[in-house]
Amino acid sequence: MWERGGSRVRSLVFGLSAALTLGCGGDGDDGGDKGSGCGTISNPDLFEITNVEPAPGSTVQNSAIVHRFKIVGTVFVNMIQPAFPPGKHTAEEPTVDPTWTITQEADGASYAATALTWTMPGHVEVEFTGAYASPQDNCVLAFPSPMFSYDVTAP
Repeated sequence: MWERGGSRVRSLVFGLSAALTLGCGGDGDDGGDKGSGCGTISNPDLFEITNVEPAPGSTVQNSAIVHRFKIVGTVFVNMIQPAFPPGKHTAEEPTVDPTWTITQEADGASYAATALTWTMPGHVEVEFTGAYASPQDNCVLAFPSPMFSYDVTAP
């Protein structure tokens, strides 16, 4: 669920459950950074994200907006914890709770949500909170912040 101003609101439920598979290497037991470029819980590396839509800083009509992005590399995330940063997101709630379609590709995984409209025009800012650790090697990654940042106008 999205969080706004510290309280939970009915919002985008991404329909993704918990797990992550990563391709970070290393064989130490220091609980995080193996010297292989993997981050730690206190200092996670960022996922390599491409093809973000709507594009950061863009302005779109508030009708049938589809959110998309791609995680590049041997990474698959099927649990995302989205939140509205207090004071930055002004478009209120979405009118539907979209689900995500995840498509595995040779060079990563693409994510596309069902179309949505926000309750009112304004600024959309969405963060995906938390860090993600591989059960195989404790490599820790996080999403860039904000994940989505754009303005919506009346349709």
